[in-house]
Amino acid sequence: MEKCIFRGTYLETQAFYDGGIVNGLTVDKIIAINNLKYVCKFILEND
Repeated sequence: MEKCIFRGTYLETQAFYDGGIVNGLTVDKIIAINNLKYVCKFILEND
């Protein structure tokens, strides 16, 4: 599986690390979206 790479400014990275909100999304929502991305990729590659 590919590594998750967070691309953002220092302040966005700090907010992510502190569990804050980045671009209007909480850390939990960002993780959920990233997980859905990999689920879709897995399904499409193994169909």
